[in-house]
Amino acid sequence: TPRLRKEGRRGARGPGQRRLLLLRGRRRRRQPPRALLAHPQPLVQRVVAHCRQAGLAQGLREVSAPDSTFRDRDLYVSGHDDQHRLVCLSAASSTRSLGSDESELQDGAGMPIVRRIVEVGRAGGGWLDYTFRNPATGELAPKISFVQRHEGVNFLCGVYKPVSF
Repeated sequence: TPRLRKEGRRGARGPGQRRLLLLRGRRRRRQPPRALLAHPQPLVQRVVAHCRQAGLAQGLREVSAPDSTFRDRDLYVSGHDDQHRLVCLSAASSTRSLGSDESELQDGAGMPIVRRIVEVGRAGGGWLDYTFRNPATGELAPKISFVQRHEGVNFLCGVYKPVSF
């Protein structure tokens, strides 16, 4: 919306009257703020806490709902069981479908990424580095994700690393 400025007495049409002037300026498109390295872990922990409180089945349904509140900036949470099936996904739009076997999904280096996610989850959770296609650029980019396991589900959320500073 254009900005408006009230003009004072000087230049007004009559005593005590004010007129509105349209200020023409360049509109800047604001890019959505990118998530930082500090953001994935709290989002995964929030999902795990919700699943503890609501129960795993109900929690997974709510995380995967179209109006899910478990998205933040460009972050989303996914969850895989020990059979490498996708059991929850909070992304607004995705070609991935719940219940699908993602054991052969590979990162940019050709490594089976979901198998690595399950390994990290079984080992107690932590951070995982890999390359993956960035949907914003369409190119392979380095990514780091936080993995936490809860009741057999390995929850994951990550950020793309900046290419240069």
